[in-house]
Amino acid sequence: MKQLLKSWLPIISGTKKFLAADLAFRLSRNINRRTFEVVFEGFVDLHNPESEQPDIVIYHKNENLRPVMIIEICDVDNMENTTRAIEMLSVIYHIEESFVYNIADEKWYLLKKGSTRFEPGSYSEFFKTDLNKLLLHSGYLRLAVA
Repeated sequence: MKQLLKSWLPIISGTKKFLAADLAFRLSRNINRRTFEVVFEGFVDLHNPESEQPDIVIYHKNENLRPVMIIEICDVDNMENTTRAIEMLSVIYHIEESFVYNIADEKWYLLKKGSTRFEPGSYSEFFKTDLNKLLLHSGYLRLAVA
């Protein structure tokens, strides 16, 4: 029955899930897995099952699974609400870097710890990784451009 219900979801939700799952997989291959854990649709606060669930959460294993990065994928209609929610979570949980990817314009936005506003950017200083380059490997961006 769940499969039938999913067929009624907007197309963007399938694209979002695909991109987030693929990006989580690629991130897990590019960071130190002894120290960090990449989780697709993880809780920001592992001790609170009522906490928000960004598309991707990266936890620091040696710091009681403290979230160090959150990534959310959204469309144009949800951009303002998404950035506002991620800004709030970033402050509350002391997130090192937070990213929002806008599917419609294929642009990344970055919020660094201590900053109050998102700025365009896909490069993670914390992990020395360009998220846009990882996403390019999924083939999605090339298909969207073609």
